[in-house]
Amino acid sequence: MGFFSKLLSLITGNQVKHDFPSQFYADLTIDLTEFQCGNSSLGGYLSDADFFATSLDSRGMFSAEEYGIDLWTKEDVLTTVTLNLEHFPGGFIRVGQVIQLDTSTTIDEILALFGEPYWRDDDDDEILLFYEEDGREIQIEFPDRCRLGFITITSRPILADPKQRETYGVTKSWPPR
Repeated sequence: MGFFSKLLSLITGNQVKHDFPSQFYADLTIDLTEFQCGNSSLGGYLSDADFFATSLDSRGMFSAEEYGIDLWTKEDVLTTVTLNLEHFPGGFIRVGQVIQLDTSTTIDEILALFGEPYWRDDDDDEILLFYEEDGREIQIEFPDRCRLGFITITSRPILADPKQRETYGVTKSWPPR
C-alpha cells in the first residue's frame, strides 16, 4: 500500500456517506499530464462542476472506497488523489490521449507511457515508481510486484522531504530536473 493509502488507513473520524450514482465515478477522468481529477486541478480550488466538490468531510477529505477514490484538500485546494485500480471505474488521459490503466497494466507498459521514473523503490513486497514534475508527484504502485494496484497524484510530493528520500534510498539530486 502506498504512503497516502497507508495514511488513509490510519485516519479515523466521521465519514461522509456519498450517494452518488455509479455513473458519476465511471465518467470521472484523471488527467495524468495536467494533474486533474475531473475539472479540478491539483493545487487549485475544487471545481463546482465536480460532483465531489461539496462532499468533503470535516477534514477536507472525500473517500469513496467502493469506487476506489480518495481525495484530500486543504482550504478547498485539491492536494492529493489516490486511486485503487481494483475498484476505480473511471478513465485516464496522458498527453491528451485516453489511456487504459487497470490491474492488468504491467510495469513495462507504465514505462512505455511515462518513461523512466525519477525514482523506483523496489522491495520484496512491492514496486513503487515516483514521477516528479513541477512540484507534483505521481506514485504508481505495484503491490504484488506485478499488478498495478494504486496511483497517487499529489501536490505535496513525499520525496520533497529529505527524510523520505533517505528512507527510500534516493541517490539522485533534488529537485529533479
